[in-house]
Amino acid sequence: MNCKRWKSYLFPNTNHGAYVLENLSLINPNHKSGEIMKKLNVLIFLVVGLAVSACQTAGQALEKAGAQKLSKEEITTLFSGNTWKWKQGGGYYDPDGTIHTLWDGERQTGTWAANDNGELCRDVEAWGGNKCTVSFYKQGDVIKAIYKNRSSVLDTEKKIFKGNILDSL
Repeated sequence: MNCKRWKSYLFPNTNHGAYVLENLSLINPNHKSGEIMKKLNVLIFLVVGLAVSACQTAGQALEKAGAQKLSKEEITTLFSGNTWKWKQGGGYYDPDGTIHTLWDGERQTGTWAANDNGELCRDVEAWGGNKCTVSFYKQGDVIKAIYKNRSSVLDTEKKIFKGNILDSL
């Protein structure tokens, strides 16, 4: 579930968590455990709120730290004609817009492009179609990949290789 969905699910009618706490059926003021349940619900609310907050600001935090978001052109240059090696395989980004992937020994073909929002988009049927799920930020010599559901560092010396090296993975 993405961050916007979490926020609309948790806070459907307000910009804060009061709605959630006021409408939880677990709070029973007539029962001895009512105070404990109230405290437990507040704790749950705070933990979920922190998680949603962190999710929404990953790119903003990088920008505050001096990182620059890569443009459509920079992403295209970074991947065109190169292979991105993954933990369980890799993807070769052909300059013609075709992506050839190898994941757990299975090969797939699709298309790829960078969009105007600075995201890498990949349309591979086995992955559920077109997904624009990764943004990239450069901080010094390091490029960081921010996925819509997590973030990681993309070490271009260890993960991006010139040409198609899928046969050697």
